[in-house]
Amino acid sequence: VERIMVVARDVSKERQLQKETEESRKDLVFIMEIIGVSDTKLSLFFTQAKKYLNECRELLERSAERNAKAVQNIFINYHTLKGNSRNLGFRQLSDIIHQVESHYYAVRAGTIEWDQSYLIQIHERIEDNLAKYIKISTEKLGRDDKRKIVIDESTLDQTIGFLEQLAKNKTHVDEAGKLLETYYELNYCNAVAFLSDVCSQTNRLARDLMKEPPIVSIEGDHVDFRIEHLAFLTSIFTHLLRNSMDHGIESPQLRLEKGKPPQGRILLQITLLEDHLTIDFSDDGAGLNLGKIREYAAQKGLMSPRQADDPQHLASLIMHSGFSTSQSVSDISGRGVGMDAIRSLLQQHGGDLVLQLGTWQPGQQFIAVRFIVKLPNHIYHLRLPSRDHLVA
Repeated sequence: VERIMVVARDVSKERQLQKETEESRKDLVFIMEIIGVSDTKLSLFFTQAKKYLNECRELLERSAERNAKAVQNIFINYHTLKGNSRNLGFRQLSDIIHQVESHYYAVRAGTIEWDQSYLIQIHERIEDNLAKYIKISTEKLGRDDKRKIVIDESTLDQTIGFLEQLAKNKTHVDEAGKLLETYYELNYCNAVAFLSDVCSQTNRLARDLMKEPPIVSIEGDHVDFRIEHLAFLTSIFTHLLRNSMDHGIESPQLRLEKGKPPQGRILLQITLLEDHLTIDFSDDGAGLNLGKIREYAAQKGLMSPRQADDPQHLASLIMHSGFSTSQSVSDISGRGVGMDAIRSLLQQHGGDLVLQLGTWQPGQQFIAVRFIVKLPNHIYHLRLPSRDHLVA
């Protein structure tokens, strides 16, 4: 009997060891994904992810029956979060969201019934996975998911005004200049540096799509973004980059056949206007496929015969909820969530998305397009002048 008990204890210990080994292996997968992400990116991602998931949970708990607006808002949040997850290389999270998104795609299409309890259940799978990332980040890697403390806009403006006045006093100019620089550093991020960082995801997207990494250029006025808006802006430009890489820029072979270099080009132009900021986003790809858009519009009854040759109307349909000309669904595109999500997010923050088309001739299938992101003035600030300028 004693020998049997010893063997049983040994088996139990072995099983426990196997379980711990398997848990360690799973943790290592998360660690390898997290470790290459900067503290700033990580905290911004966790903050925005929790916001999106909280919004989804509230919508689910309020919707005992199918609600078209709730379905669309949840779908947009999931799709945005999936894109941001892929951008950071968080495949565990993006894969789960993709699976859940597939269910919503069927719900939105009407092929699966709305089941509130089941939808909450699969939503919790995403919440649990995000919680795992946060736990690994804080407990295993000693990193904090909390963001830097930011100050409300009125207090920020008053303090900056005070420091700038203080800087005019030659006795305190050096101290005031240092304080002003520190203040900006804690609450603002250089727009070009931020956009360059967001655009670095094109390397991963190019690899996934078997395309050449594009050449990205960022030009224009010198402004800074408020730290608290970076997560929202990341979502906007992640959507635009994914759209450009998947739908705009052609494959290397097709580009060569057209006499283009194998690498595509993406250009962002920052323009400061009197009461808002615009960021023009464009690429040197094929442009909008008006032929495919026309087919989609005809199938969905979204145009009259007179509008069939109106490029402006056809182009505007890419803002239509559920719009997609993709023939297949992947974890990058094909869900019909894209431009409408971008415009919706921008409008929630007081901004907008405008399309500007290139020249068009009747019968022309493709047309060049620029996406103009309009941002209200509470999201950005003029670049901080140097202390040398203050002294002068």
